Amino acid sequence: MCVLSGWSVTYTPQSICALKGSSVELHSYYTYPCDHAVTKAFWFTTWVDGEENPQDLILDVGARYTGVTVGLTVTELQVLVDPATVKKGDKVTLTCSTTCSLSNNPTYIWYRNSQPVNDLHTADNRLDIDSVSIEDAGKYSCAVKGHGIHSSPELILNVRYAPRNTLASVHPSGEPVEGSLVTLTCSSDANPPVHSYTWYRKTGNESTWLGQGWSYSITNISTEHSGLYYCKGENKHGASD
Repeated sequence: MCVLSGWSVTYTPQSICALKGSSVELHSYYTYPCDHAVTKAFWFTTWVDGEENPQDLILDVGARYTGVTVGLTVTELQVLVDPATVKKGDKVTLTCSTTCSLSNNPTYIWYRNSQPVNDLHTADNRLDIDSVSIEDAGKYSCAVKGHGIHSSPELILNVRYAPRNTLASVHPSGEPVEGSLVTLTCSSDANPPVHSYTWYRKTGNESTWLGQGWSYSITNISTEHSGLYYCKGENKHGASD
């Protein structure tokens, strides 16, 4: 635009934060004195460590005018988790993080095991789980609405919990033969895995401690060994019931 005096180049906006792989538009307009003519206007790209002039106007008298720069920052998405170590019942916050604040107030979409998350609370770029359960474990990623193909790398949410579903089994199965060898084994679902098993024998209302280990063997079995046998598993988060 021709004005009585002065040169200027203006950008709207002057700073843009864009998602890697997306499209952006850089808008500018300029003014120049009416006793000159602009013969060419074009864009320059200046890298962070570059020396190229960022924006020039070529004038009819061979002069050149350089305006201020417009900043374009390109970012990728990353999922962060707080706290870093998660156990059952904890409050957990997942954040879809960027290195700059994305323009245009984007809407964020969350995925668990590649499926959209619809059963958890989301706000801005956060996904909040007030009391995390074992079923909440999985691979989480986030994306900006309209740019699903540029989603973040997956983050594995590993939910730790005390032993559950503890089960004692007998080998060989069926009615034991008097005088034979019977081995009891214990299994339990836990994260991290059970670090110790404890065996008990219950007769009437009394429980007797038998020993520790994944298995418990009874040699030369007889009627004196009759009773209810059970095991308990334990890890750093507690013991099974």
